[in-house]
Amino acid sequence: MKILFDIGHPAHVHLFKYLIKLLKDENNEVFVTARNKDITLQLLKEENISYKLLGNNHPGLIGKIKNLFEYDYLLYKYSKLVKPDIFISHSSIYAAHVAFLLGKKSITLEDTGNAEQSLFYRPFTAWIITPDCLKKNYGKKQIKYKGFHELAYLHPNYFKPDEHFLHKIGIKTDEKISLVRFVSRNSSHDIGVKGLSLYEKIKIVKSLTEFSKVFISSEDKLPRELLKYQIDIPFSQIHHLIYFADLVIGESATMSSEAAILGTPSIYLDMYGRHYTDYQEEKYGLVYNFVREKFSVEKALKQAGEILANVNHKTIFRGKADALINDHIDVTQFLFDFIHSKLNSQ
Repeated sequence: MKILFDIGHPAHVHLFKYLIKLLKDENNEVFVTARNKDITLQLLKEENISYKLLGNNHPGLIGKIKNLFEYDYLLYKYSKLVKPDIFISHSSIYAAHVAFLLGKKSITLEDTGNAEQSLFYRPFTAWIITPDCLKKNYGKKQIKYKGFHELAYLHPNYFKPDEHFLHKIGIKTDEKISLVRFVSRNSSHDIGVKGLSLYEKIKIVKSLTEFSKVFISSEDKLPRELLKYQIDIPFSQIHHLIYFADLVIGESATMSSEAAILGTPSIYLDMYGRHYTDYQEEKYGLVYNFVREKFSVEKALKQAGEILANVNHKTIFRGKADALINDHIDVTQFLFDFIHSKLNSQ
């Protein structure tokens, strides 16, 4: 079979990389399309995934409109050439449109619950696959599973922490580590959403340096004051740093969820929040959500200090993560079986 994955964000590379491998191991033809957004292309190269570049990402509202016409056309043109049997993506409007135009089925994964984006793909996709903790109703097309996107690549069946990682990056095993994540706010679900101010970013980093060694992962260019904290590791190795960190704090729901699964305390700062990090806090106590009306850098930093002061926090959180993993599925295997069932029924 011929299967096309449309990649719209660096996180989607991780989401689909093991599924792509399983499908290729069965001698299926797999095609990957991508846009030049953040570190997407570099990550695809590090993961040794061949791809077709469909151009640059255009940020902002006008840019999103331009993207709609440009990527629909480019993906349609490429798909006519390679003739996929099925399209797979994370909330890709373009994959849903092109599959529909070519009379093919598309599988759309969704976990953000972005209503504006779903309006453009929902009429055209065949299935919308969501975690069961997502409090959105997509009707008869919705397929729910017991898990999180991050379990597609951080489930113990796939991820094994590199025990020598800290030594490789020059960190002592008894040294406390804080990983700070800043996002660019260039996604469609970020239009009109304000992130942390420069003052707040500097305040977070300076405060954490009193308790730990700080590393920053940032989609935007960092100011001069923070450049010395920027991580200098291959992008594909970030999950080893998350695993060994004592704390993850920042604007990324994905990284907060990754930390939860890896047993690392995380603090998520956002004006809107995510259903899955809410669930990970309410059910397992693995994420501290300072979101919506609870958004507060000061309160988040107070929580960070309490976490870093607790000498047993890693043992406690690893136990919580084990409970979460035991309660949920291997998402890659679920997707693999789902694709098989749909392709075999065509």
